[in-house]
Amino acid sequence: MDSSIVSREIRREIWPALRKEGFDQFSSRMAWRRRDARIWVVNFQSIHARHAEVQGYTPFSFTVQLGIYVSALGGDTQTPVVRPKDRDCHLHSKLSKTLEQPDHQHKDIWYVDPIGGNVLFALDDARTVLRNEGMRWFQRFEDNAEVLRALDEEGAELLGKSSR
Repeated sequence: MDSSIVSREIRREIWPALRKEGFDQFSSRMAWRRRDARIWVVNFQSIHARHAEVQGYTPFSFTVQLGIYVSALGGDTQTPVVRPKDRDCHLHSKLSKTLEQPDHQHKDIWYVDPIGGNVLFALDDARTVLRNEGMRWFQRFEDNAEVLRALDEEGAELLGKSSR
């Protein structure tokens, strides 16, 4: 088993669902959607091998990170941002699994076993959570007033400052 198999299954199982939501640019683990003056980002981030070993996960396990890049807030460069990484976004969120994985308690890490026997179950749960929770999170920030209100009231959390 290697990470390329998980990436292949993400392309097969997740990207078609995101296409239905208007995402139209994809890499092996990231997807982007332009909506008005925002770029929505979904990142299926692998667990770093060193962290995976310490925490009892495999490097094939993953988290699902969300980000919204707000063009009006700009970035650090003069070059227009086309495909920002989730860490470059102005707003951030991380999804939590609903799949029961009793030996792997981190709610934000989908465990994939060493031979990949459960990869489709993990991705099915991630797709469901992304559809139900993730899309709702993105839609919350379609209104500029909500973006400003959230940045004012919840800024540190949404900007990722509490975890970065």
